[in-house]
Amino acid sequence: MRRYGALLVAACLGSVLAGCAGDETEPSVSPSRSVASLPAREPVATCVRGDWRTTTVAWHGNGPVSGGSISGGRDVRLSVADDGAVVADFTGMQPVVFSVPVAGAPVNGQFRYTGRATGIMTTGPTPTPPAGTPPTPTPLPAPASTGPAPASSVAADPSGPVSGAWLVDGPVDWSGVRLTVDLTAPAETRLFDAVPLSEYTGSGATRTADVVDVKPLLDDGRYLCDGRTLIMFFEGAKNVGWVLEPAG
Repeated sequence: MRRYGALLVAACLGSVLAGCAGDETEPSVSPSRSVASLPAREPVATCVRGDWRTTTVAWHGNGPVSGGSISGGRDVRLSVADDGAVVADFTGMQPVVFSVPVAGAPVNGQFRYTGRATGIMTTGPTPTPPAGTPPTPTPLPAPASTGPAPASSVAADPSGPVSGAWLVDGPVDWSGVRLTVDLTAPAETRLFDAVPLSEYTGSGATRTADVVDVKPLLDDGRYLCDGRTLIMFFEGAKNVGWVLEPAG
């Protein structure tokens, strides 16, 4: 599955995002209320529903920083209910490792989220590209293994690979999520220690080339799935792509 996910990142990040617009504002914290108390919504796409686990994260194209890169980010749990109620659980997440140039010098480090975010998401059809846009092939290669998908709560879509819009459709509560950012070069130091996402600003953010996505996974973007693998793209300021597999 890890090899398949890596192939999907390489094959998909450059072609699925055409026309996808992101929201570059800082996350807002909605009034605290349980997902169960929110009004019922239209179902999300069948193959997105269920329990997922991240395997890797990468930037689409060159990402927000020319010459920079990110990797890692395993073990974020994403649960998507039929009605679009979503929980992103960052407990146990592996760090995202980054390398970015700042003022011409290499800066290396890592960051991780902790806690849980909840929200309401919906899916929709892929927007029609502007006139004159060249067609792109379906960017989902054949799986590395032809065996059965792992046992999980994820429902495979019988129609095959599916892609479309992944959109915020209700309040997102980030109040339980915290961020820690460490530099490893040119000097080891902790820039942010379990702070709310809204506090990733100022000189600390500048020293890391604003590398952290402050609205991970629960933001407007695009998805691609086939029941075995789910890829989510967020083109906005960060150009982030996450690969997920059934949690099992």
